[in-house]
Amino acid sequence: ECQQAESAAQLLVVNIDGTIVRRLDTGTLYPADPTISPDGKSVAFWASTSADLNEGGSIYVMPTDGSGGPQRVTDGDPDTDSDPAWSPDGTSLAFRRQISPAHTADSGKKVPEESDILIVPAAGGGPRTLVTGPATDEKPAWSPDGRTIAFVSNRTADGSPTAQKDLWVVPATGGKPTAI
Repeated sequence: ECQQAESAAQLLVVNIDGTIVRRLDTGTLYPADPTISPDGKSVAFWASTSADLNEGGSIYVMPTDGSGGPQRVTDGDPDTDSDPAWSPDGTSLAFRRQISPAHTADSGKKVPEESDILIVPAAGGGPRTLVTGPATDEKPAWSPDGRTIAFVSNRTADGSPTAQKDLWVVPATGGKPTAI
């Protein structure tokens, strides 16, 4: 990801020495958090049509060789999806979906955001919810064997939010999250 003052954010494929191999045309999208597929042939990222990159957009996948444009794989509301992570076999993406933004309640007390962890086929399709609840669940990462997903959360054992963030794991097929 490259953000230059005079233009929109862009995706660049670069050599290890920083020389540019190619620019990937994302059209009118402003991409963020790119991640390369295990086979190196695709890049997943979240993007928005606004330069005001807040908390997310939709998840997109495109070829790293520049042979095609971005394909939208999630259809969440604007500013909802982010943190894409490839499964080890490259067939799925885990990601974070913001359910409600943080705000201040009428009482003046800060109400934390709620976000869940979902999985979607890398080719697109209906996502399935893996972890849900009133806490902020984010930054999913697959285990090397693809059987477990780790994530950061401010949840407690019952799923309610707390001030502390910890590392949690959950089976990729679903189930009860466990604190590490």
